[in-house]
Amino acid sequence: MELKGFLILLEYFFPLFGIVAIAVLAGIYKGWKKWLVLIFGPVILFGAQTLFLRFDIIEGNLLTVSVYGLMIMGMWYYYIILLFAGIYQGWKYWKE
Repeated sequence: MELKGFLILLEYFFPLFGIVAIAVLAGIYKGWKKWLVLIFGPVILFGAQTLFLRFDIIEGNLLTVSVYGLMIMGMWYYYIILLFAGIYQGWKYWKE
């Protein structure tokens, strides 16, 4: 496979690989380290995807733009849900 074809596939599946890596790391760690992975993992993934697309050699790829847009929208809802989960867990912890 030539380099351009590999980069096209990497553009599509890089966020998927990152989400799987975040889920695995969140499953491995416990306590505050798990929360660090859940908070900073998506930010690092989004930053890496942004840098990857910044130096993109393929222009006008609508699927790549769609995946990137879904990442932006998904992060918005993800952090809202994470905030409520953190408040609930903190409330449960302080209640005990």
